[in-house]
Amino acid sequence: MLANREQMTGPIYAERTRPTPSTPDDARPATEPATATAVQGGFPQVVPQTVIAQPGGQPASHRAASIAALRRTNGVAEAQEDDGEEAETTGLSIDGDEVSSADITRDSAYKKRLNSIISEEARSAGLAPVQVRNALVAMADDHQEVHAFDTAREAIQFAVATTIRRLVTRALADLTGDKLSKEVILARLTKEFHGTDQLHKATKVPDFADALLEAVRTKQSTTWVEATTIEEVEPASWTNDEMQHWNLRHYSSKFTAVLGRELAGGIFEIADVKPPPFKELLSTVTLATMTGSGPSTTVPKPGSTMMLTFTSGSATSGHTTAKDWQHIGNIGDTFYGLFYKDQPATGVTPNFIRDAVYYAVWPASEFGEGWASADWLGTAADSQKEGAKTPDDKARQGPMTDVIADIFPQATTRVLKDGKESVTDQATREAAFRKMDNFEVKQHGPRPVDTWNPVSSNVDKIKNWWVNASTGKIIKLPLLLPPEARAAL
Repeated sequence: MLANREQMTGPIYAERTRPTPSTPDDARPATEPATATAVQGGFPQVVPQTVIAQPGGQPASHRAASIAALRRTNGVAEAQEDDGEEAETTGLSIDGDEVSSADITRDSAYKKRLNSIISEEARSAGLAPVQVRNALVAMADDHQEVHAFDTAREAIQFAVATTIRRLVTRALADLTGDKLSKEVILARLTKEFHGTDQLHKATKVPDFADALLEAVRTKQSTTWVEATTIEEVEPASWTNDEMQHWNLRHYSSKFTAVLGRELAGGIFEIADVKPPPFKELLSTVTLATMTGSGPSTTVPKPGSTMMLTFTSGSATSGHTTAKDWQHIGNIGDTFYGLFYKDQPATGVTPNFIRDAVYYAVWPASEFGEGWASADWLGTAADSQKEGAKTPDDKARQGPMTDVIADIFPQATTRVLKDGKESVTDQATREAAFRKMDNFEVKQHGPRPVDTWNPVSSNVDKIKNWWVNASTGKIIKLPLLLPPEARAAL
């Protein structure tokens, strides 16, 4: 399920967060009661507003710039000082200053400054500014907890995230079983976000993908929910120089064909192969909100370009199915393979790589946060049946270098002779990742691609093929060419 989940635009992944203070939208009054998060089955759930005790009794703060920290504290801070005494202030705090609901709503220079940022952040995420403003008011009027941010933009980004989460959760609230279909989910989400254009923007926010995953995942059987709970990994310290050898890759079967000589009847030689035209990966749900541009009206000629898809018949997965919408929910994610140097971490080369023409690479140290697990698709058909088979091992989330260390602790300490793995070293590493069938890495939302690298062997094959420019069909053997085209060889 790594291949063919890509396209054009979107921000890079921001750390996973599950904050859920109530965020009334423009159809609801700003006085809607606030909510907090409590942990049930390993994940925060929306509950009526109460003070939620944190593990260890330590205070915490909302920090939009460090959402990983929010995840570890469930996005909720108790109104306590470090010494355990009650704080004098609850509600919303920005840069150490208390912010009241009046500061947000009454005319003032401060409100104008806030409105400028609110409008920018809200509209880029497919929301109305009033929805985000109401979320800030809800935090300011919260007399149980403190919501502290370093800057106004961080507070507003947090309000955007909580609003998106609430709308996604509400859209799928009463859907179960066969109602969890692509068509129904998209219709519900489109209604909540007031149109396809707004929904398209929202799908690019990582919190949208996380909320959608949880909304679908938690509607399965108890057996499935427990087995697929995504665990936060502990921070790891690397004491060797091995981190540099770990990288994430996305393989694409898409490529741009440069047309060469026309043989006959719109059949062209492929003169050259170039990278796909898109520079960012898009999730399945984002692609589903896009409207196609329709067939090209340009008459093909030598030198024209076409985006095509390479197929060798090897790939057996990698395409999103109805199971992803009904049983899994990872349709807001983009997909990656984990590599040690130039080899898959598992030691197994997936079939989809054999169909790849280009790939993008990111060092694990620069990848940011993601989550890793077995491919859930293989067992998803029975996800709603109690006691049915579930994915191997467990799902993990966090900064990718920490995820690697949690799966394969030796990665952070081992010292290899001459920097090379022995047969035993390699076998130990591969065994750690093979505990998860069809191991894969996911990241919420789209991700930019700086450079597409060619899979030279497949590029060379394509240059010996032909294409029907009218249909986009690739012709691999001379015998399959129409007689008039074959005569021109």
